[in-house]
Amino acid sequence: MQGLTEIAGRGLTRRRLGGTVAPGVVVALAACGMTAGPQGGQSGQGTADSRPVTLELWHDWGTTGGGGFAMLDQIEEYTKRKPSVTINNTADAGRAKLITALASDTVPDLFKLNAPEVIEFGEQNALLPLDEMVKRDKWDLKQYFDFAVQHMSYKGKVLSITHHPDIRNVFWSKKLYQESGMDASKPPQSWSDLELHAQRLIKRDGAQVARYGWVPTWTANSWLLQYWQANGAKLLSDDGKKLLFSGTQAVEATTWVMKVVDSVNGGMDAVNQWNTAVDAGGGYRALARERIALHFNGNWCFFPVTAENPTLPVGVQAFPGGPGAAGKQFVFGGGTMVGALKASKKADAAWDYLKFMGSKDGQYLVQKRTSDVAGHREAANAPEVVNQNLGRKEILPLFEKANALSYVPSPAVRAIETVIGEMQTKLVKREISPKDAVPQAAQLAQQQLDDYLAQQGR
Repeated sequence: MQGLTEIAGRGLTRRRLGGTVAPGVVVALAACGMTAGPQGGQSGQGTADSRPVTLELWHDWGTTGGGGFAMLDQIEEYTKRKPSVTINNTADAGRAKLITALASDTVPDLFKLNAPEVIEFGEQNALLPLDEMVKRDKWDLKQYFDFAVQHMSYKGKVLSITHHPDIRNVFWSKKLYQESGMDASKPPQSWSDLELHAQRLIKRDGAQVARYGWVPTWTANSWLLQYWQANGAKLLSDDGKKLLFSGTQAVEATTWVMKVVDSVNGGMDAVNQWNTAVDAGGGYRALARERIALHFNGNWCFFPVTAENPTLPVGVQAFPGGPGAAGKQFVFGGGTMVGALKASKKADAAWDYLKFMGSKDGQYLVQKRTSDVAGHREAANAPEVVNQNLGRKEILPLFEKANALSYVPSPAVRAIETVIGEMQTKLVKREISPKDAVPQAAQLAQQQLDDYLAQQGR
């Protein structure tokens, strides 16, 4: 966090945009063309005039797959519609490059942000608030999933527009449930079920494990953060000054996870050795390769199933609450946004592009060549998109149910989650007990948060 703190000391106000543009892909202008997808979506109308303008768009997705394809498709379509606009697509620019740019006054106009970065850069006053333009142009935020709007905003201000949201939920292989003599229509509804299913779904070839039932630490993002919340623990106080996960609910959740890892799976060393020996594919591909039957991970896990095992019947559901949140269900949200930099002098042009990107047509393009799900409800539910993506129809309802976070919602998130990640490593190596790990993690993380707040004069 030090780099941003130093910048904050000098103030991130509007500055003169200068310097050279980082190397990237320049998307050429195109003549007026066809729209990208279903008609009827608002699509970036209303620039102040048609004078030539160049926008610098930075991200770190590259140009050869996934989100990089989506950026290329959106830029191509937008410049067809707005031939007076050139967009320089710098595809190798991440957080560190932006921090350097902010310090040197050479900023892009638009920058890709993950959910914690909206908070991080929003706290540093680096992002352009969009509320006045949203109000002026009657831009309806209800067109997006509720949790996508949450990630677009910080301290009551809209600071970005969704590129695509994502969720973390339970997957289960109906095929492997049936092979294990279990009811494929009855996934786990409690933590007791999860533990029981993890035991019953293990398959052994003699003394060797051929398949694990469930590996609870194979998650997207911090597994501790998610299990703590699923057992009723709150991560952060409303004023953002106090971490709240030091209590019994977090200890109970940590103890339970380690119980499953050790007593059911034989410890993470055994899992890791098995993963290498059988080429299981780890937390991303093991479900598709039928090396695990139950999985708690991100919506993108349908992509390897599509690529490697498209006939595998997979079910999805929310993650069940633990004893401290019995009867509740959890869907953990995150996502990627694009924001305009406050130091840019091209606010109107940047906003016009953000409107297109967040429109029905622009969000349709998010999904054209990727496995991502649009944040725009209507685009996400476009029949042709739903029908061509394995599991999309089943998982979309969970996007309406996202009710927890995959990260700590604090501008000190990186320092806090570094502490938690180190504690996770100590736990799986059995270097610390769950009873001791939670209060130690809370204490060390609170020190990081206190240091950050002190640097900010708070």
